[in-house]
Amino acid sequence: MGGTRLLIDADGVADVPVEGNGAAVYTNMFGKAVVSDVNNYYRNQAYIDLNKLPENAEATQSVVQATLTEGAIGYRKFAVISGQKAMAVLRLQDGSHPPFGAEVKNDNEQTVGLVDDDGNVYLAGVKPGEHMSVFWSGVAHCDINLPDPLPADLFNGLLLPCQHKGNVAPVVPDDIKPVIQEQTQQVTPTNPPVSVSANQ
Repeated sequence: MGGTRLLIDADGVADVPVEGNGAAVYTNMFGKAVVSDVNNYYRNQAYIDLNKLPENAEATQSVVQATLTEGAIGYRKFAVISGQKAMAVLRLQDGSHPPFGAEVKNDNEQTVGLVDDDGNVYLAGVKPGEHMSVFWSGVAHCDINLPDPLPADLFNGLLLPCQHKGNVAPVVPDDIKPVIQEQTQQVTPTNPPVSVSANQ
């Protein structure tokens, strides 16, 4: 130990309890905390005490590790989501729902929910007017926008329409492109039209 420190970043969330080898420290208003009980040249572990998290916070990654030299200041970041919690129902424009296991992510690319086989999803880190995207097969397929203000009861099946991402040009298979080009060439005149005078 000594001057070795570990700077903890909780994604801007305040009052997150972080423990190392000693007493817990809490993140400040900027979501930062310093763990001072760090051993030199050994693998140190810091973790979030999930039982003492604020009600509006949820940690998707709660353990970090670091091996530091004497006098070094390390940096580790926890994945913490801040906001309300809600039970929502996602619906696509055709009335269906995203497939089972689809991920709902916020604009920080944090996963805030997983869709079940009926389109229901438990959301964490919900904020009024927030924009989120729904991913499956590794691609963002549609977007949802939370209402502002949020309803008083967030566990009464909040219906969220999922709008397809637009402005995506259809993909034309390579074996069709030559046919399209050939047809275009056939209907394109090779010579300009000849005007005919009425006096002829």
